[in-house]
Amino acid sequence: MLTRQTDLYRLQSMFASALPVLPNGRITLYDEAVLQLTQTGIRDPLLALPGALWQRLPPLTTTTGNWTVTSDSRILGQANLRGISLEQPLFVVRNRAGHRTAAILGSGTWRWLNLAGDPAEEPRIWPQLVENLIQWLTTPEDDRTVRVGPIQSSFDGNEPIIFSGQVYDESLNPIPDAVVTVEVTAPDGATYPYTMENAGNGRFDLRIDALPEGTYSYTAQATRMNASLGTDTGTFTVGSMNLEHRSTRSNETLLRQIAYQSGGHFLTDATLNTLPDKLASDSLFTSTTQIQTLDFDLRRIPWILGLAILLLGTEWIIRKRNGLA
Repeated sequence: MLTRQTDLYRLQSMFASALPVLPNGRITLYDEAVLQLTQTGIRDPLLALPGALWQRLPPLTTTTGNWTVTSDSRILGQANLRGISLEQPLFVVRNRAGHRTAAILGSGTWRWLNLAGDPAEEPRIWPQLVENLIQWLTTPEDDRTVRVGPIQSSFDGNEPIIFSGQVYDESLNPIPDAVVTVEVTAPDGATYPYTMENAGNGRFDLRIDALPEGTYSYTAQATRMNASLGTDTGTFTVGSMNLEHRSTRSNETLLRQIAYQSGGHFLTDATLNTLPDKLASDSLFTSTTQIQTLDFDLRRIPWILGLAILLLGTEWIIRKRNGLA
């Protein structure tokens, strides 16, 4: 936050890499200017307060010099000097490589706490703005603001495809008035656009009738006042796979019922050692002895008799030649 005591030279030399806006030289002129929201600021959730309150705010003490705004920063508010827009940044935020910074180039925000005739039911801008900034600055960068996806990764060919979604601002507060669209791309490249139904409190639902078999991709986009809040993508599969293939966990209750109705037993790994005893006590598994006798009459199979004589004769010759006979 900029005040008259701010050393702009040291600020630039020590924190240039972190600040979203930098002064052009050593600015020493100060004047009073009113904060005027830009179109970006009007749509930004950080400033999601009644528009009439912003118009009633007292002026801030700010510089009249020029500032250089980094390319990845967002100007949420500009200075308005006695009804003339200076197009000079007054409230700037930046999100770069997981690091978030904000700059309010003015002082005197204590005046915002003393608005005459401020209705008790209306929010007080300065405490609410500080709370929004703290939440935004401390929110982990890897948290997605738009989270849309199917409730499961695969569906049967005859069941509907159901999506659920949540939309948050950069401080992870739900955005109830967002519009979420989902574009589904079929395996043949055809696209199908859908609009999710608003379920309230930043949650959205979508039900799509059964689709042909194949692997589909989708792209979800959330907008608010025609400004993009973020996107989400993913894939899902539609096939003939039945419930048994999708649910691989054993149903112990069902298995016990089947065993009881069929006269069997249900065993787990803890009771598996009782299997031999149960088999021994079951009449269906009583051991029996079977004896089968096969007789071969070599006289009725001449070639087997000839082969036996040939082998015996060959053995006798070998033993005779080796002196074993």
